[in-house]
Amino acid sequence: MNATLMAMVMLREPLRFDADGVGAVLGALPVSAKPKLREISNDGKAVSVALDDQVIALISADTPLPIAEFSQNLERADGGVLRADVTAHTAHLMVVCHLQNVVMGEAAMGAACVHVLAARLADLGQPVAGLWASSMQVNGWAEFKADSERAATAFEGEGPLALPGHFWTAIEPTKLADQNGGKTRGLAAITGYELELTPLFWPAERVVARLAGTVEYLLTHGPILEEGQTLGVTEDERFRITKKRDGTLVLTLELILAEN
Repeated sequence: MNATLMAMVMLREPLRFDADGVGAVLGALPVSAKPKLREISNDGKAVSVALDDQVIALISADTPLPIAEFSQNLERADGGVLRADVTAHTAHLMVVCHLQNVVMGEAAMGAACVHVLAARLADLGQPVAGLWASSMQVNGWAEFKADSERAATAFEGEGPLALPGHFWTAIEPTKLADQNGGKTRGLAAITGYELELTPLFWPAERVVARLAGTVEYLLTHGPILEEGQTLGVTEDERFRITKKRDGTLVLTLELILAEN
């Protein structure tokens, strides 16, 4: 599969890269194959890094991110304090990697590398918050950095359990009359498909918990769900897996009522 992985960090002031600073960050990354500095622009605003046969672009922009595009997730993050910090940011850092012909495990570790790089490079400046592009999830700086350190442990033997799937994947609620459903946003960048839970007579919190649990299951075991399978959570809670026929790689989970 192909995937684009992108992390953005909001900054109080513009950040400029130099070879020594970037080199120190790359050298300290907890990965066996260290990324290598390929090129840095004369103005210090752009850097390209080679990781195996992939290229990671680091871009420092002197403009703020458009808050309107993620304001809903900003409200869900922690409200007023974070909004004040985000509103005050004047610049941002973008770390992006376009992966081609990779499997899920490679995409997940690529996401971890992008997340860790974004956090450690942003620490060279004045970061206030972080945004994961595919999910549009936003976190305050302390949480974004903590998730990056958690992701870093995946390179140190902790494996998929260390990956911050809750940040890389958003869960968007849907509603049909009195029924609640939901769908993921951003999961496709890791697995190749999104997940959707068709509306059920469940509380919205239970829907979110079921989807979040399935995302964690996929990050731990790989993209092993296929059309036609049944996902058994408990004896009375099973889901039939189908695929939408509109050309997108979305799997639908449907409740199978237990026969009594």
